[in-house]
Amino acid sequence: EMSLLDIRELERSYFYSKEGGWYNNETEKFARNDKVTCRWLMLCKGIVPNSTSKTWGEQEKLLSDLEVVPNAAEQVWGMTVYKAVRGVYLLGGLYARTSSVDSDGYRVHVGDFDGDGLDVDDWYDSDRGSRIGVASSRK
Repeated sequence: EMSLLDIRELERSYFYSKEGGWYNNETEKFARNDKVTCRWLMLCKGIVPNSTSKTWGEQEKLLSDLEVVPNAAEQVWGMTVYKAVRGVYLLGGLYARTSSVDSDGYRVHVGDFDGDGLDVDDWYDSDRGSRIGVASSRK
């Protein structure tokens, strides 16, 4: 099992915050407790189609019965492994909301992955963002 912080330890250059950062604070339990585990995980390479500019509730309704929203560690693992194996940055210019929630109750999203690194941030569930969609994986 690996947390978001464990994944960052493997290849710091893949992250915008190479060390420290807001999610490194003790209060941000998701960065330590939400894990990617050894199991079959089929993540979408992008966001759910037409999921930008929608609230979290509206985005959840776009998921099929065969999809779930991965946690931040699962999404980051998929993105960083894809970069390591294929040499391709996923979600350049876009962010994907995950099922992880920070200490303030905001949904954690990841993305805008490019040569500067993968960004981890948070966003209100009730707000819409033109660059924030939702992540998904097969059940």
